[in-house]
Amino acid sequence: MENMEPVIREVAPGIIVAMAEDQMCGTWVLYHGVSCFIVEMPPKAIDFAPKLKTYFDTVFSDDVYETNIEGEPLYLIHAPKHSSSDVMIVFRGTMITGDWWLGWGDPNWNKVPPATSIKSIDRILDFLKNHKYVVTRLFSAHANDFRYGVNAESVLLETRRYHEMKLEQKQKKEECLGKG
Repeated sequence: MENMEPVIREVAPGIIVAMAEDQMCGTWVLYHGVSCFIVEMPPKAIDFAPKLKTYFDTVFSDDVYETNIEGEPLYLIHAPKHSSSDVMIVFRGTMITGDWWLGWGDPNWNKVPPATSIKSIDRILDFLKNHKYVVTRLFSAHANDFRYGVNAESVLLETRRYHEMKLEQKQKKEECLGKG
């Protein structure tokens, strides 16, 4: 039998990812002092913790949820783009981007409307501006895309331009269908 032990590594100060070969997503642990926050759990773990869904359904009453780990700020931003439940996690200059496709070429398998994606990107950009927060690391929930030393604002603006293009294409298609 193959060794299914997870590979555990610290990817940034206070951020650990554990990934087993059979996982689709990493298990992220954000820590400060002796406390931690688990960001993503693979489906098998959810089977062991069914009460988590109820917890998540009651926590998010606003688009931006602020908490902390022993005084270290942690932000959860509701930002539908890959799916309607997307949440971006911002901690120590890092943004864990969930399943977001950044930049050009988003396959949009869940058919999230471009206008919704643009609104989500704007929400994140507004958060960064209003909190004077600088993000220089972008990590995917799948632990397969680690971007260090980036200007997150520029990446988000590029992503926004892509979705603006998709929205324009959609509107032109609707115009053509309406005239036909």
